[in-house]
Order: sequence, then C-alpha cells, then structure tokens
Amino acid sequence: MGEQLQLDRDTMTRALRELSLNRSIVKVERDVALSAAAEAHARGVVATAIEAASGAATTSVLREALGVSRKRAISILEHLDAVRFTVLDKEAGGLRSLR
Repeated sequence: MGEQLQLDRDTMTRALRELSLNRSIVKVERDVALSAAAEAHARGVVATAIEAASGAATTSVLREALGVSRKRAISILEHLDAVRFTVLDKEAGGLRSLR
C-alpha cells in the first residue's frame, strides 16, 4: 500500500501505528489490519451466524457468513478469539461460540 501512496517505509509505519493507536484500524495478524468499522461488522456477522447455529458454529459456516477466503476468515476468527469475543472449543469439533 505504501508504494501505491508513494510513501517510504518509515512514513507508512508511523501512519499505521497512529491509526492503530487511535483505533481507526485493528491489527488482525502481522501484515493484515482491518478498519475499525470492518472489524465491528465482522463481529456482528459472526455473532449473528453463531446465534443462528444455536450458539456454536464451525469455521466453514463463519467463513461463508463473512464472505471471505478461508485464510482471511481464520485470521479474523483467531483475532476475535484473541480479543475474547469468541472462544474456539477444539474438543467440540472446532466449534466457536460467543464469550
């Protein structure tokens, strides 16, 4: 993205850090961030899908609800687990539920 905006690496790093500090973006994994609005939307989609699945849903169901690739869905879902929005129950076949 920095190249498209013609920004050097340091400027881009400072800009992303500032956006993260003021919570305009949410870091999902090392090189992936979502806007705060996109993260809030993902939370809503995941909550609705889990509730529709009687309180627990598979990664596949949640990926389909999010409308993203499996790789991106896993990144988002692991982020939601890390911020304690959802919990992954590996003993229940990998079902996620809301905390």
